[in-house]
Amino acid sequence: MRALISSIEEFLRVARINRVICVDDDNNKENGNKNDGDAKIQILKQIAVQPSKYLHVLKEAGLDLEDLLEFSDDVQDRIAFLKDFITDEVVEATAVSLEYEVLSPVLGIVNQWKDANLIRDYKVIGSVKKAKEFLEKLPQEWEMDSDNRVLWLIDRDFSKANEGKDAGFELIKEIGERKLVDNICLLVTANTEDICDDELRRSVYKNHGLLEFINLASVVTKSNVIDDEKKQELLDEIIHGLWNNYNFHLISNLTEYLSQGLIDSKEKILSLSSPTIRHIILKYPELEGTSVGETVFRILLSLVTKEFGNRYSSNLEEITKLLIDYKTLEKQIRYTEKSDNEILFTLRKSEKYDDNINILRQAINFGDIFLIDNKYYILLSQPCDIAYRKKNGRKVDRALLVRMKPYDKEVAEKNPKYYSEVIKFFNNEEDYWLDFRNFRVIDFNILDLCTLSTKGYARVDKETLENCQLMDVGEYDLLPYDKKWIEG
Repeated sequence: MRALISSIEEFLRVARINRVICVDDDNNKENGNKNDGDAKIQILKQIAVQPSKYLHVLKEAGLDLEDLLEFSDDVQDRIAFLKDFITDEVVEATAVSLEYEVLSPVLGIVNQWKDANLIRDYKVIGSVKKAKEFLEKLPQEWEMDSDNRVLWLIDRDFSKANEGKDAGFELIKEIGERKLVDNICLLVTANTEDICDDELRRSVYKNHGLLEFINLASVVTKSNVIDDEKKQELLDEIIHGLWNNYNFHLISNLTEYLSQGLIDSKEKILSLSSPTIRHIILKYPELEGTSVGETVFRILLSLVTKEFGNRYSSNLEEITKLLIDYKTLEKQIRYTEKSDNEILFTLRKSEKYDDNINILRQAINFGDIFLIDNKYYILLSQPCDIAYRKKNGRKVDRALLVRMKPYDKEVAEKNPKYYSEVIKFFNNEEDYWLDFRNFRVIDFNILDLCTLSTKGYARVDKETLENCQLMDVGEYDLLPYDKKWIEG
């Protein structure tokens, strides 16, 4: 992901952001921002906004950068602090001059983006009320699509506009309710403590009716926006917010499809063939090794494999279409519009391990079949030993694999007590039975790796198969994992 987006400039390009709307009560002329007084105040303001650019001025005044950064994130507080140290003599001695009129700390950065041709245009709005009015009468040139995205930089505190300390939340809610999916929002705030703490965050969002919409915005710290030395911290906050945004859309869509889709497909679920329905292991959630999530996942997998002709599909589009079809009960082939969140899906696909992980995997279970040295083995460890517990892991480290052999009538007549009953383990193949005298004990971690791999095998050293432990000596065998339906 870092390789995909390594700078703010790259973020603006990849996200195809052409315009920026900066909503901050520091931008409102009526709030007195543009009449800060003489040039001295403006100079102090630009030092407060980007102190790392004026280290020589701070040094002349007997200050360190850390002194200012630790004092406050608020620009007005910093200006008041600097007044006592940066005298007219210091300004004259360091030849510092007014580079530009700073309307607000954040807008100073947006100005730089515009000057560098990173964006086409930006708009300054001084209150949440005016921002909502702008949305009501959106000019044509500001209409948004996937190639003309708008980045909203929204302050949290609008006390100067008499709208309250949390008025920025209301604008995010407005954007969410209008379903403006081509907007990317950054909530720029000096106060992040209550919305970065897990215990406090939920109550804050609940009080403002934001639980459904807050993941539309990346929460970024104002000091990270305005300080050149904190570009990486800002980028990390933006990317974290984009992941939340992606998860918001994914979870919202899936819950809608699943809630209605499972209801609509009840008849189809009930009509599934017996071998398929056996893979839906319905147990009470409090039973050891089971959960509601696992049960729902098994139902989905049974639907998917039945729909795709008893095979697993790793094609995300196929599965999405399948869920949509269950929701609408449509029988004909449907072509759904491509999701308009390319930047979010691009981020997801940037995971280095994405192409190596079996996204439809099931956790290993009793009865799973593995292939070792071209011989079939079935996992017969107890389910309570196989189950992985969140805090304590598994009760045992090693799995019991019993050899599966093609049924031999002559052997069965001589030594029936050493073998199981005849079972048709595989579809359209010969009958098998289990040779209880022939078994292997192997590390559970190896079997886990098999189910994770898209190719269905783990690379393990030859010693592993002898002593049951994971080692690395450079020589490998393949241990394919065959998840096939069992009939019998």
